[in-house]
This record gives sequence, C-alpha cells and structure tokens, in this order.
Amino acid sequence: MKIAILSQHFDKLPKIGASSVGQCSRELAMALAIEDDVVLIGRGKAAFSHTQTDVEGVPAVYLPRRLPDLALAGALKYSRPIHPLFNRGYPIANSTARFVAPYYGYDAARLFAEIRPDLILVQHNASRVPGIKRLLPNTPVVVLLHAPVFIQELNQRYLRALAMADAVAGVSKFVARSSAERIGREVNVIRNGVSADMFHDPRDYVTKQAEPRILFCTAVSPEKGAHVLTAAFARVHREFPKARLDIMGTVGARPFANVFPQDAGAETSAIKPYFRPEYGRMVLEPLSESAKAKVTMHGWRGGQKFRDLFASSTLLVMPSICDEAFGLPVVEAMAAGLPVIVSDSGAMPEIVNYGRAGVVVPKGDPEALANAILSILVSHDLAARLGRAGQEMVRANFSWNNSAADFRHLAGQLKPCSKQSEDA
Repeated sequence: MKIAILSQHFDKLPKIGASSVGQCSRELAMALAIEDDVVLIGRGKAAFSHTQTDVEGVPAVYLPRRLPDLALAGALKYSRPIHPLFNRGYPIANSTARFVAPYYGYDAARLFAEIRPDLILVQHNASRVPGIKRLLPNTPVVVLLHAPVFIQELNQRYLRALAMADAVAGVSKFVARSSAERIGREVNVIRNGVSADMFHDPRDYVTKQAEPRILFCTAVSPEKGAHVLTAAFARVHREFPKARLDIMGTVGARPFANVFPQDAGAETSAIKPYFRPEYGRMVLEPLSESAKAKVTMHGWRGGQKFRDLFASSTLLVMPSICDEAFGLPVVEAMAAGLPVIVSDSGAMPEIVNYGRAGVVVPKGDPEALANAILSILVSHDLAARLGRAGQEMVRANFSWNNSAADFRHLAGQLKPCSKQSEDA
C-alpha cells in the first residue's frame, strides 16, 4: 500500500527541532514504512519549487513556502481582535481555518494527483480534504485529530470538510469521544506513540530521592498549570529543602480567548488573571528566595539535552488545567521509567490508566499536587512501582508499531482506491 502523510504546514519533521505533531508524523511514517510505501509531505523553505529529500529514511517532499500563504498568516495574526465578528463570536481557529496556508493545501492536492497514493493521512487540518477530494475523489482520506474539534471550529464549512473525509480518528479516546459528540460521526482512535530510544533501564529510586529533581516539561503558560506546580513546590521545598524543580518549555501565554473560547465558569475565571505577558515572572511569585534558588528555567531543550534531563529527574509533573488531547511528555516520561503525576484533564487519566500507572490529582489544586509529590518522594517503593507500571503501560499501548497497526486496521475498513475510475 502506498501511503501519503500530509503534515500541518507549520510542522517541522526532522528529528532535531521537530514540532510535536511533526514528530508524530515522522515516527508513524517510520513504523508504517516497515511494511508499506510511505511518503511524508511538509512545507520547506524554497519559494517556488518542491524539494525531495528523506526524513529518517522515509521519502519526503517539501512543498514551496508561498508568499501569499505568508501574507495571510501575518494578516491572521494581526487581525485577531476582530476574529469574533466573523466566527459567531469565537476566535478563528489558527490551525484549521480554511484561509490558513491555502496554497500549501493546493500544492499538496496537486502532488497527490501526480503520485497517486492508495491512501492519504491528513494531520489534523480537515480543511485540506475538499481540495484533495476534487482531484482524487476515490482515494480514501483519513483525518487524524491531535486535539478535539473545538467550538470555534463548528462552522458549516469546516464540518463539511470533515464530512468529506472517509474516516476521522483521534490520538486518544478523549479526543475521539469529545469530537464525535460535536461533529456527529464516528471518530476512531489511533494513539500516538513514543520513540524506542526513550526507554531506560530500571532506576535507582533511593539515590534519585536523596536530592530529588521534579520535572515540568511543556509550554510554560497558564493553561498548562505551571503556577499550580510552583505553588505546590513552595510546600515541597519546606519539607524537602534539597528538592529541585526543572522547568523545561517555552515561556509565554497565548491569548486567553484562544485557549478558552467558551466560558467554562469558575475554572476559567480563576485562571484568566494569569494570561499576561509577565506570566514567566508570576510563576515564581509564590516561592521564597531559597525555593527560587532551587528552580531552573531551561527553556526548550531538544535532542540529547532533552533525554539527559529526563534521565536525571526523579518524577514528572503535568498539572494541566486545559483538557490535554494526549500528553506526549507524560508518555515519554513513563517510557523513561519516571513516576508521573497528572491532572484530571482531558486524556491524562486515560494515559496513566486511571491511576494505575501514575498519580491523578484535581486540576488547579496545588495542595493536592503537593501531597502527590511528597507521597512519591517519601516512598521509594511507590516511586519504583509507578515507574515499572508506567513502562509496562507504554510498551503495551503506546509504541509506534501499535499506532501503525491501528492505522492499517482502519485503512482496511475503507473502500480501496480505484485508479482506473480516477483516470477516467
């Protein structure tokens, strides 16, 4: 089977510097390529021509970086204040709007018409589907959602685009369930995976807990709950003065309305004051000077630096307040044998098998989070048990080979492409 994977126009595919969805495209392509012919499609740096290359041994085509797409991206960015006037009072979804990089979609559709894949996987943005179907009406197209279909996307044009896909899947049961409720059709599950090189041998938890290192590894923004973690760390520091907090991620708050377009009541009211440019400084405000000295803001670190930080950590905490679609850092930490603590948001409980492979705490609750951290720091046995359970969970459910098998199973249920009818 010949499979084409269309990444989002802003995704980076190479191993060094890849975006999260770009990483997922690359790893899934590598797993599928064991049995199938696969080509990855992304956007390159050239302005007028395609660039043929390979990504980790998988053939790849980088489409042109067209000037109209860049101009539209700038217009979208600077017109945010008036977006609600054109989208039923909600912000325009930056990743799925029909006028986000339209020429990237046109170029992709024309490329597919040339290479004639048996099946096309579109990463997240269903607005690419109509252009593909106009040129290849009989070629099955699967849209893989990396986040739920948000309320700001529920316009008729986007729903028609989703309806034109032969199948829709989500990267977690949470994404599949919540999206199915909103779009009124079945959404399958093709879970993300984790790279094999993330796995470590069993850890020495006694040594790790003598001078524990707590790792936060995601964007340092209000919806990710960094301020909840530092409030919890204030208490942890009092009881474990040698404990360190490593914060790895880009600092910066997105516009509040883009994260929470629909008012969810007390939850959003509590977090709204944190959506300010100085959020990075606000995160440290609950801490004493001695506690601040134990916090390191690493920024984003990739490659070997990323793995070294995982290897030196005692546990990972992801206290998200927003509903996480998957939580790739959590799965990577579990693969590395780290005990993990997550909030009860989105897919996070699902990822840790509802508390069997990690600790689940109420989102936005620093006291509960501090209790969970301390319970692991005081018990080597609990840390070791959670570390083992996490690795077992990942090996059984979150390998890229499992993801490829899920994709092939779904593909097998779709009507195969009839090349003859498309040539006619």
